[in-house]
Amino acid sequence: ELVRDFLDGKLDMAWLGNAPALDIVEAGKGSVFAAMVVQGKTAYRSVLLTHRDSNIRTLEDVHRMAGQLVYGDGDVKSTSGHIVPKYFAFVKRGINEPDRLFREVRRASHEGNANAVAQRQVDVATNNTSELDNFRSQQPEQAQLLRVVWESPDIPESPMMWRNDLAPQLKRKIAAFTAGFGVKDDEEKGILWNISKLTAFRKSSNRQLVTIADLEMFNARQRIM
Repeated sequence: ELVRDFLDGKLDMAWLGNAPALDIVEAGKGSVFAAMVVQGKTAYRSVLLTHRDSNIRTLEDVHRMAGQLVYGDGDVKSTSGHIVPKYFAFVKRGINEPDRLFREVRRASHEGNANAVAQRQVDVATNNTSELDNFRSQQPEQAQLLRVVWESPDIPESPMMWRNDLAPQLKRKIAAFTAGFGVKDDEEKGILWNISKLTAFRKSSNRQLVTIADLEMFNARQRIM
C-alpha cells in the first residue's frame, strides 16, 4: 500500500523495507536519503527459527526434513522475512522454489512467525535479528522457546525515502534534521529509542539497495531459466 501511494503521488516521504524501496527507486519516483541505526547497528540479519525442543538444529536439517515440515514465511516483498532467506538459505543451494519443498507454507509478520514457532504451529520460520531482539523484550517467556538455526549475511537497516521532485532546499532541510535528530538531545534520544530502539538515522543513498537488486535479479533469472 505504501509503495502504491508513493508511486501515485500521495506520499512525499516514506520509511520502508529495502525491497519495497527498490520498487520506488526503479520506478524513478523516489530516492533513499537515510537509514535506521538500531541499537548502534546499521545492519541486521535474516534468521530461521525453530522451537528449542525441535530436532531441527541446522539448515541442513531443514533441507533434509522439509517434506515433513510446516514453514512460516514472510510477505513476498519482505526483505528479511522472505527475499534474503529464500536466496541465501535455498536458491544458492540449488532450490529455486522452496515453497514446493515443504509440506505446507504459511505467511505472517515477524512477530506472528515467532509466536507460531513458540506455539508449535509451524516447524521453522523466518525472522530477523532486530525483530527477534524486540520479541525477546516484549515476550521473554515465548522467546525462551525459540532457537536460531541459521543466519544470513548482513542486510542494511530499513531506509527513509523522499520523492525525487521535492524542492532541493527542502531536501537539504529534511536531511539535516533527520541526521541530526537524537545526536545530542536526551529527549530526542528517548523518542528514537521508543521507535524500535533506534539510536540514530544515518545518511544513506540508493546504493544500499544494490544487494537486494542483485537478489531480485538473480531470482528473476532463475525463474526464466
